[in-house]
Amino acid sequence: MRSMRIMAVLALGLVGAASGQIASNPSPADGALHPQTSARLSWSPGVGAVSHDVYFGEDYDQVNEATQASGTFLGNTTNTWFLLGSTGRPYPNGLVPCTTYYWRIDEVEADTFTKHRGPVWSFSVTGVPPIADAGPDQTITDADGDGSEPVLLDGSGSTDPDGWIVSYTWWTSPTGDPADLQMIAQGPTAMVTLPVGTYTVTLIVTDNGCATDSDTVVITISAGGGDRLRGNITTTDPTGIVHVLRHVMVSLDWGGTQHPTYTDDNGDYVIDMSSDSTFFVGSTVNGRLRVTLEDEGDGTNPYIKVYNNNTANPIFAETARFSLGTNNDLQQNIDLSNNPNIDAATLPISIANLDDAAIIYFHTYQALDFALNTLGLTLDYALPVEVLAWGGGTWYWTGWTEIEIGAGDSDFTSGNRPDNREWHEFSHHIMADSIIAGDNALPQRHTGMPPWTAGDTNHGGYGNHCTSDSWTEGFAEYNSCLIADDTGDPIPRCYAIAGNACAFDLEANWEAWDLWGAQRPEEFAVAGLLWDLQDGTNAADSDWIDLSVAELWNQLNDVNHENVRDIYLTLNALNWAALTGDDDNDGIDNLDELFISHGHFSDANGNQTYDAGEVVGFTGDAARPNRQATPEIPGSYVRVDVIDSDTLEQVDVSEFDVQMRVDPPHDYLNVDFTIRKKDDGSLYFTMPPRSYSAKAYIYAKKNGYHDSTPLVMDSSFYWEKIQEPGLQYLTEHTSYLTPAEVEIRLVTLTSPSPSDKMGTLPTSISSVSEGQDYYIEIWASDVSSTNAGLASVYVDMHFDPCSVAMVQEIDHGGIFTLSKSGTIEPWGIDELGGSCQAGAGKGRQWARVAVVKVRAEVSETVCCSLTPSEAGVAAIGGGLIPWSEVILSGDMCCFSSAHPAFSDWFAAGKPACWCYLRQCHGDADGNKAGSSKAGYYYVGPSDLNVLVASWMVKEAPYGPGIASIEHGICADFARDQEGSAKTGFYRVGPSDLNVLVANWLRKEPPQGTGIEPDCLDSP
Repeated sequence: MRSMRIMAVLALGLVGAASGQIASNPSPADGALHPQTSARLSWSPGVGAVSHDVYFGEDYDQVNEATQASGTFLGNTTNTWFLLGSTGRPYPNGLVPCTTYYWRIDEVEADTFTKHRGPVWSFSVTGVPPIADAGPDQTITDADGDGSEPVLLDGSGSTDPDGWIVSYTWWTSPTGDPADLQMIAQGPTAMVTLPVGTYTVTLIVTDNGCATDSDTVVITISAGGGDRLRGNITTTDPTGIVHVLRHVMVSLDWGGTQHPTYTDDNGDYVIDMSSDSTFFVGSTVNGRLRVTLEDEGDGTNPYIKVYNNNTANPIFAETARFSLGTNNDLQQNIDLSNNPNIDAATLPISIANLDDAAIIYFHTYQALDFALNTLGLTLDYALPVEVLAWGGGTWYWTGWTEIEIGAGDSDFTSGNRPDNREWHEFSHHIMADSIIAGDNALPQRHTGMPPWTAGDTNHGGYGNHCTSDSWTEGFAEYNSCLIADDTGDPIPRCYAIAGNACAFDLEANWEAWDLWGAQRPEEFAVAGLLWDLQDGTNAADSDWIDLSVAELWNQLNDVNHENVRDIYLTLNALNWAALTGDDDNDGIDNLDELFISHGHFSDANGNQTYDAGEVVGFTGDAARPNRQATPEIPGSYVRVDVIDSDTLEQVDVSEFDVQMRVDPPHDYLNVDFTIRKKDDGSLYFTMPPRSYSAKAYIYAKKNGYHDSTPLVMDSSFYWEKIQEPGLQYLTEHTSYLTPAEVEIRLVTLTSPSPSDKMGTLPTSISSVSEGQDYYIEIWASDVSSTNAGLASVYVDMHFDPCSVAMVQEIDHGGIFTLSKSGTIEPWGIDELGGSCQAGAGKGRQWARVAVVKVRAEVSETVCCSLTPSEAGVAAIGGGLIPWSEVILSGDMCCFSSAHPAFSDWFAAGKPACWCYLRQCHGDADGNKAGSSKAGYYYVGPSDLNVLVASWMVKEAPYGPGIASIEHGICADFARDQEGSAKTGFYRVGPSDLNVLVANWLRKEPPQGTGIEPDCLDSP
């Protein structure tokens, strides 16, 4: 055996080498930054070498351990250089920027067997560095005298010669000491507030090749006087989203003199009082601020105005009178949903309704902004549009350019807002004020319009004698979805009605004669047609047309269109190749095919199938007296009773999650959305058109539970059932909510519990003394209805700096003793737990998993938390249990109440990942990666995956919210709210990407500088 081993070593040529026998002097140098995507590797040969084996790859271990049989072996060469990253060479498409490459040269002697293994070298590909431009120096006066002033940092002039900039960070020293440099902002532009003083601010930009550059700007904030009143005007909806009220009227009554102004795009206002000598800090002259729900208009007249059902009573809110006692009094912020300063006695409405009125203004302004800035419409017809809240119904009045919103619909919680409320109704005004409707003429008064025929009704659809009504309503629904897209709605194609976020999916091919009982909402065939004309091509739905919104609008707004046939004639006359082509070679051109797919053809024989010779788009014309909001479809409701599967008691659930699944090839219509329960307890529910095979899954939604018996409905049942006359419900269903399978709790005691099983857990201590030993116990119980018992429990435990602790020892008691584990880390304990042979939690008993002895480093509150581990929790006979069915509870105190970030952490739902010591630096999963040889890092691909899954997920009402994404909140590295009231807010966006980029693959010592684990010490 010994001789065979020696022969094997000789055969491999693995002999010791003197330093002169190995390759040296690498180029690029070891650890260098390489600015190109091609490379010329070169080296100095070792003594006696006649050729060289070249190994190259992206993984240190693979290159380090490679042989000629490995994929990283690029070949043997007699040259002392090697080319790669260009055509005909290895990596012909080029090396990848932001990537570290490893290479090794083994020197080969003349016998070809003797080889001298070289060291592993590395270099990182960057590209040409960017050019940072921090903008010109700025001198700003502290106008309001409050000791600080907002400053706009503008690095948008920065450029990158060979790529793009991915990260902008701004740094300065609050004390002037360069050692105290702190990051104050991120992004190409940023608004920061700086106290009076002079600051050197450094901009560092990083490009997509990981190269960086910096530039500085000097900011001087000079002291000034208090001669301006400033603030912002907002309202907060029930979900906690703050909406800024743009261009809304603000007026200061100071000593009986009115000083009016309007807010800007950020909801901020400034009232210049420099000409009034009575306006100064310490003034006793009483002031009052009034916010009136009307916009700035064209600078002379408002476009919109919100009233309390009576045109003589515009809605406004006034503050109580105030004096200027301090500099802080020069800042008057008003949240119309929650402001203790509002004087209820002066309001024209109940103070409880003020938030309702404010959100009506907010949504109406969104529609106005879309008309002005996206459509480029010049609004000049019968202004202002008067929005009457708490009216008799919801419609757009034709005679007075008024939007009336019914009393029930005016509420903050209306299930019709904003798609089927403000957006829909203002879209009618857009039509009336555009050439579409004859330019400043009401639709039903067009020259040549036929009179109503007996039986014609608003929203009568296919039952009316022509499509004029459906064209007007369909345009309003289509335009609402365009506004949704403009404001950042993640599924803008979905038109919401009655709390159903996707009552009508415009991507589906609704046909003019689709039937819901006695109602035929042909208007959605029109809305879907308009949407298909500009939403991109889709071969599965015979949609080969992709106009831009501007292209379609310019054609629609060029002449008066009275019906669907007019739209067809306008588009057909363009003779554009995209419209006249026949992409699927079926003998019908693209434009005709799209109209036909929505049922817009004459159908002379009534078979609802297009036959050769039938006229495309021809369906008649009609007028109508007013255009009200789309009504709910009679009978299109389901009733779901929700029962706790353990107690069999009814559970109050207000929201339901819907998963709409459509069979291929139409699975692009798959969508997830929510339905809010109506006041009568029913759910308004619709399915895609009957031409699609679809199935809907409706889940009751409640924290700590999962719906084990969702309502499942397929399209065939829906379309058969909806035809029944007098139908109250499509179906009635009972959902059973199953509580969590397992509950795991933390208990903190001065001494260990006397038993490993308990029926009731002891109460935790709340504080400790410095130097005291205490015990943190993990207890678990099987709380499932099946009561199968626990097989294993593993969790991660995190300590908070408010209870700085040193782990002394870990004990697993007498139950979870198999495969027990627990690795002590600086942040806490990794994979703490064990397995057992019997059902530890059987009989609904608490079973002790582990005991951790801890010594207190300070005298403070005892704080630690549990988070999911990789090993997880399993039940006997049940396998691994999803973390969504495990309740982790106990001393959840990652941030003490005095911590600067406590309120943010609490508002975000106390996310466990915020307790990771490096989470605010880009560590989304709390795990380190890499290898002992190449080095470990905390921020890498797994964290990027979490960020990508969570990228710009909008909070309600614009989107499902970050809570809908598994571990989504963990990608909120910057721990801030991004976006705007116009487009919606989100937690994960560019600021978080900048954090991740800045720390990407940063190695821990000794291979790198590492990431300081300080996320719990600073917000």
